[in-house]
Amino acid sequence: MKENPEPNSLSTVLKECNKLVDELRAKLQDKCQEVLKLRKDNDILQTDNDIKDYELKLLKNHIESEKRDTRRYKND
Repeated sequence: MKENPEPNSLSTVLKECNKLVDELRAKLQDKCQEVLKLRKDNDILQTDNDIKDYELKLLKNHIESEKRDTRRYKND
């Protein structure tokens, strides 16, 4: 087995580990922010969709009401 020609000191290894942890923490924070933004966008789209569904239901009800009124006047 080949030995490492330049063994790192414990201090160097810890500095590298801390640097790696900081980099990973920053990436995780970015991804968390991205997920939160996507959730917010999704909530906005869902609300818009709910409003459109409600408006469509009102329009359909209005059309049905107009049809009933038209039939009633034709039969009178």
